[in-house]
Amino acid sequence: MSGQIEKFRSRQRTNAFILAERVARIGFTMPSCSRCEKEGVDCKVFRDSGKCARCIRHGGPCDVFGPSEAEHKKLLDEEDRLEREEEQARETLRTAANKLDRLQKQRRLLRSRGLEMLRRGIKGAEAMEEFARLEEERRRLSTEIAVSTQAAAPADWSGINDTDWSNPDNVDWGALMMGSGVVGESFSEGAERS
Repeated sequence: MSGQIEKFRSRQRTNAFILAERVARIGFTMPSCSRCEKEGVDCKVFRDSGKCARCIRHGGPCDVFGPSEAEHKKLLDEEDRLEREEEQARETLRTAANKLDRLQKQRRLLRSRGLEMLRRGIKGAEAMEEFARLEEERRRLSTEIAVSTQAAAPADWSGINDTDWSNPDNVDWGALMMGSGVVGESFSEGAERS
């Protein structure tokens, strides 16, 4: 079977070659088709053939009389397809641009929140330090007040009424001062305090 196909194809090529030679001899020169223009040769066409001699010889399509209706339709379909793809690409680009804008706004908002948190944190830390300092100062003053309150306990002057003041040289000043109730205070310290 393959031998018959080969014979048929061989016969077709021979017929195409003979037809191409006849068109080249008796045809007239037309504005070049795509193939002839590409190869830089004259385009010879016979009015009834619909193809130039070169396209007949090569067995391909010929656009010597302009593109066919099918070629026009194919071209329009391809343009429509490209327009649809272009619109899809634009839509994808718009979506991506919107997403990029949204992400940039979110990032700026987060950065602003972070700075505000940092600012509040610094103020809070400063306030905590000030509070700790004031609390320490309060404790220190409380301790000083407690110590000075203990040191300034009311003196016991009950023995003063029993003292004979008529002769000051006979007064036991040391005993009198020791009975003042001030703990650890000697006579000289009591005198200095007075």
